[in-house]
Amino acid sequence: MDKYLARVLFIDLSAHRYWVEERGELFRARLGGTGVAVELLHELCPAGADPLAAENPVIFAVGPLSALFPLASKTVALFKSPHTGKLGESPCGGRSAVALRLAGYGAVVIIGKGRVPVADPPGYSRLYRELHERAVHSELFRKYHDLGTMLGGEDPEGFLRLMDTVEHLGLDAMSCGVALAWATEAFERGLITDRDTGGLVPKWGDYGVYREMVWRIAQRDGELYEHLARGVMAAAARYGGEEFALAFGGNEMAGYHTGPGAYLTHLLGARHSHLDSAGYAVDQADLREGRERSPEELARALFSEEARRQVLSSLVVCFFARGLYDLDTASRCLSVLGEGWDGEGLRTLGEKILRRKYAFKLREGFDPVRLHIPARIAETPSPHGAIDPGYLREAAAALAALLTSSD
Repeated sequence: MDKYLARVLFIDLSAHRYWVEERGELFRARLGGTGVAVELLHELCPAGADPLAAENPVIFAVGPLSALFPLASKTVALFKSPHTGKLGESPCGGRSAVALRLAGYGAVVIIGKGRVPVADPPGYSRLYRELHERAVHSELFRKYHDLGTMLGGEDPEGFLRLMDTVEHLGLDAMSCGVALAWATEAFERGLITDRDTGGLVPKWGDYGVYREMVWRIAQRDGELYEHLARGVMAAAARYGGEEFALAFGGNEMAGYHTGPGAYLTHLLGARHSHLDSAGYAVDQADLREGRERSPEELARALFSEEARRQVLSSLVVCFFARGLYDLDTASRCLSVLGEGWDGEGLRTLGEKILRRKYAFKLREGFDPVRLHIPARIAETPSPHGAIDPGYLREAAAALAALLTSSD
C-alpha cells in the first residue's frame, strides 16, 4: 500500500490545531474513499448529533486510483446531512482529488467549529446583511432567470438562465424545481395565497414569477420562503399538499419518472441520489427488453448495482466511468499498485460498505417501514404504466432486508 494514502489529516477548527494519524489498517480493509469515510463517520459522529453542531465531522477522502488512472478524479465527502438528518454524501470533481493525494493524504477530517475573526460579531452580522442586500439588488449582480420542465416551461433560454441563478445563489437545482412546482400547485389549490407569496402569482411556465421566487427563497423572505428554503416537505407540513410534494427520504426527487426502479432508488438509496443504484437505468433496460421483475428481483438487482458503486466510490472513480471500471478492471488497476484484490473480493467489500452506510442511516433514525411515497407518482403514468405503491413497498421491504443482512 502507498504509505501516504493511509495518512489522515485531522483539522480541529475549535482548538485551532491539526494532526496526522496513520490508518493503514483501515485503508487496507476498505480501500479508501467512501469505504474509509463511512467508517470514520461511524467513529467520529456521535449518535443523534445535531448536523450543524461542532461534533458533526466533514470527511473528505480519495482512493488508491486517485490521480493515477483516467477518470479517477473525484473526492468523496461524507457527513451527517443537515437536510435529512441522515447520511450525507457528495462526490466532487475539479482538482481536489489530485491535490489531496499528491499532498500525501488519503483523507481529511474537519471537526469543531470555526470562529469569525471579528471584534464585533453582532455588528459584523448587521453589516454583512446590509452589504449582501445591496449587492444582490444591484444592477451588477441582479440577474433574472428561469427553470424547466417540471414548471411547465418550454423556453430553453429561460431554463438556462434559471439554472445559472440557482448555481449563483448556491441552491440545489432539483430541490429548487420541486419546491417551485409544489408552490405553483399549492397556489392553484388555495393552500397558499398571494399574501403568503408576497404578492406573486405563480403559474406554470411563468418565468418572471419563478425568477423572483428563487431570489426570495435564497433570502428566506417571509414564512413561505423560509419553509421552501428548508425543503418541499417542510413547506407541505406547514401548508398541506404532501400528496404532490415530490420528496423521498427528505430529498427532492430527480427528474426520472421511468418506473419503479427509479423510485426504489430514491426511497432506499444510501444517500437518496438517482445515481446510487441507477434504478432509472434498470427501468429503461427492462422496458427495452420487455422484462417484468418481481419486487424481490428488482430489490436484488438494485442492491447488486449499488454495492458495485461503493467500490467505485472507494477507489475513487467517477460514476460516469462505471462502464470502463468493471470489477475485474478495478482489480487489475489495484494489482499494478501492489494491492491484492480480486473481483469477488471487491464485490464482497462493496456489499459491506453499502451496509455500513445504511447502518449509519438507521442509527440516525431512518425507518424503512415509514416511507413516504407521494400519491402524485401513482397518478402519473410511467413508461412501465402506473406506479403501484404496494409493489414499491414490497420491493422496499426486500431491499431493506438485503441491506440489513449479515451475509
